Amino acid sequence: MKKCLTIIFLILSFSSFGQNEKLSLWEAYKLSITGKLGNISVTTNYSDSKIMVDNNSVGNGVANVNLSPILFSGKCAKISAYKEGFYVKEVEFCPNDIAKIPKKIFLELEKDAAVDASVQTDIANVDLVISLKKSQDDSWKEINAILLNYIDAIETSDKSIFYVRTAWVAQNFNSGIVRTRMIIKSAGNDQLSIKIISELASPGSTVKDDEKFIAWDRVLRKYAPIIAELQSRM
Repeated sequence: MKKCLTIIFLILSFSSFGQNEKLSLWEAYKLSITGKLGNISVTTNYSDSKIMVDNNSVGNGVANVNLSPILFSGKCAKISAYKEGFYVKEVEFCPNDIAKIPKKIFLELEKDAAVDASVQTDIANVDLVISLKKSQDDSWKEINAILLNYIDAIETSDKSIFYVRTAWVAQNFNSGIVRTRMIIKSAGNDQLSIKIISELASPGSTVKDDEKFIAWDRVLRKYAPIIAELQSRM
């Protein structure tokens, strides 16, 4: 009974593939249960890289997977390879692709240029409070001079409330786009709140695609010294 229900389910699922499918429903079912349809060997150029299918680990460096259960359920299957410090490579197969899935695929991982150009830090996206050693007038001038030495444009500046925000500075890498900005504001009692915002979005995004960016726990090397410089000169 269970086998009959499985056959019926597969037929109903496969019937959505379209009228131009060369395989008959019965042929597709037979190939799927023998592993000849949807079975794929995945290899990468690093033996310690993780191979994932829909974010589930299936092996390191090499894996044999059968995508038929996913594809026959009407869903797409995403195969990816992950290694820290490398750009994630992935490929997706959908139900209409089931008769065209290759027997082998090779996912070549590339060094993540954004990681190479940055440092991991616990000060990214965190409000740091420092005490002023100089007068507010002198500190205001110093802050603006330091910021403009790293970032070309100040977006918002209000001396009366001691608030400075730079424009976003974006840089594209193979793994995505990184945007950076600084916000400095009064924290009261001759103290300042300093924050370097570092965010990452997927390739093809623009600096204005706010919804695509997420906080990144790294800071591009060229901006990393700015916090220490502000702390030492204020």
